[in-house]
Amino acid sequence: MIEGLTPKEADAWGSEMARIITGTIHELLLAADRHNIDRDSAVQHFSALFSTIADVATFEHFELGEADEETD
Repeated sequence: MIEGLTPKEADAWGSEMARIITGTIHELLLAADRHNIDRDSAVQHFSALFSTIADVATFEHFELGEADEETD
């Protein structure tokens, strides 16, 4: 868990992560099925790729497109 969060903030963060992870898995499995790729292999490949990206990249200045930003 991310340090410094209150229990309420940690719960909200956990819920957000669950939504993102579930959506990502859903999209990965749809793509695997479309391309006749083993689902487990597709998830493992994505995991390795994402881990590598996280290890070598920084997202501090990553710009979100207008469609990606939430509006209140």
